[in-house]
Parts: sequence; C-alpha cells; structure tokens
Amino acid sequence: MLVIFSSFGIFRGFQNTTWALKVVLLGAIINILLDILLIEGVAGYIPAMGVAGSAWASVTSLLIMLLFSLYFLKKLPSDWTLKSGYLIPNKQMAVMSFNMIIRLFALNLTILIAQRIAASMGTKYLSSLSILMNYWLFTSFFIDGYATAAIALAGKFKGAGKIHLLTPLLQKTTIINMVIAILLAIGSILFIYNFTHIWPSKIEIQTISSSVWIPLNITILLGAFAFTLDGFFIGLGKMKELRNTLIIATVVFCIPLIFFNINWTYPFLWHMISLWVLIRGLIPLIYYTKKHPHKILPTK
Repeated sequence: MLVIFSSFGIFRGFQNTTWALKVVLLGAIINILLDILLIEGVAGYIPAMGVAGSAWASVTSLLIMLLFSLYFLKKLPSDWTLKSGYLIPNKQMAVMSFNMIIRLFALNLTILIAQRIAASMGTKYLSSLSILMNYWLFTSFFIDGYATAAIALAGKFKGAGKIHLLTPLLQKTTIINMVIAILLAIGSILFIYNFTHIWPSKIEIQTISSSVWIPLNITILLGAFAFTLDGFFIGLGKMKELRNTLIIATVVFCIPLIFFNINWTYPFLWHMISLWVLIRGLIPLIYYTKKHPHKILPTK
C-alpha cells in the first residue's frame, strides 16, 4: 500500500490523476470479485474461506495494483527519478511522512474493526461489508481528482501569500465534489439492486446490502466533504492536524465501541462508519474556521 500510494503521489506531481484512477478502479473490481468468490466459496470448486478469503482478496488486489502502478511509472519520462542524495529526507519531510503513516494506520485500524464486527454477524455480512466498503473506497478515489486540484492550488496560494483565496477554493471544490458524490450515491443504489444480474446466487447478500443503502449513501456524501478537506490540508502541509483527526476519530470513537456490550446490527455498523467519517470531516473544518475566519474573504 505504501508503494502504491507513493506512486500516486508521483502521478500527482506530473499532474496525471488518470493513472491512479485506473489502478484504483481495477483494484476495487478485482477485490469485489474475489470477495464474492473466496469468502463464501463456489460449491464444488472453491471452498468457503470466510475472513481469510477477505484477507487474500485484499492482498491479491493490492499486488495487482502494485504491478500496474509500476507499469505506469515506467511510462514516465526517463529523467523523472531523483539522485540518491535527494531521497534523504530533511526533518520536515520526515515528520510529515511519519504523520501520514500514523494516519494511514488509524484508517486501516477502523476498517479492521468494522470487518471484525461484520464477521461476528456471519460471512454473508462480511461479504456485503467488503463489497460496499470497496465501492465506498472507489468513490473516495474518484472524488480525489478534485481534491488533488485543491492540493495543488492550496499550496500555490499559501506559497504566494494569497491566503484570502483559500476559503473560496475550499467552497468551490466542496460544491463540485458534493455534486460528484450525489451521482456516485445514485450509482451505489443501482449497483446494490442489480449486482445479482451478474451473480444470481448472491441474492441474500443483495438483500443484506440493500438494508444499508441509506447509511452507505450518507457515508459517500460525508466522505466527499472529508476527502476534500484532506486534500486541502495536505496542500497546506497540515499533516499534524490530519494525523490528529484520524487518531481522534479512530482511537477515541471507534476502538471503545468494540469493548461495549453492543447488540450490533448491520445498519448500526454502517451508521457507525458514517459517524466516523463525519468526525474526520468536522475536526479539520473546526480547525480551519479558527485559523481562517470569514473576514479573510475577498471584498469587491
């Protein structure tokens, strides 16, 4: 995952987000297909593997994403690589990288907690969660296109001292991403209610998935807002704030839930995911409004 996301960073540097989208789309499709085949198995051909099947599906899709990332890296100009001396990070780079690693760890920990809860309900619920989670992660990378634009422009405005342009940039990027998220939410409904045309034997998983289409779509819409702020803060170099946001959302909110004697239901699990996304969007917004009050907006 670290190599794949490092490749995405290089693609962004060349102003090319199409390759990253292709890699993520391919990975999501392969992960969904393998989840269906490996978690419950195929009678007479593939034994049901349960949680282990979900793990192997994730590893296999990541391996294929890695290979395609390396393929696209080879298509870059031959002089894009840096000399070894440039690869030694200074203190600021090291701190930013460390913060992003902690943030990534917290993100994956949340996903693991959700998978643990779904697995306790049964393999069909784990299958549904894996499929819908992959769709949600795909929407996040889809939305990441305009978030990447926010990264570049936010850094440019900050470097040029044009702080008054940051709030209009955030507002415009958020509106665009919310429109995209609405279209993706509609797509999720079509996906949930039609994937049995491809896998007729998975009607029970479709029924389970259809019971959470409302919190799933809430998660997609909230994710558009949260991912936009993610890109914005990365552009401003605010890695510490993003790290703290994920730590609070995961350690303070998610982890304690698994120690409570909660009668988990599948819709309640997705409401928990929605609330987690809401928290990770609200904290950066609160920080931003404190640092950039409305008076900085440009006047006519």
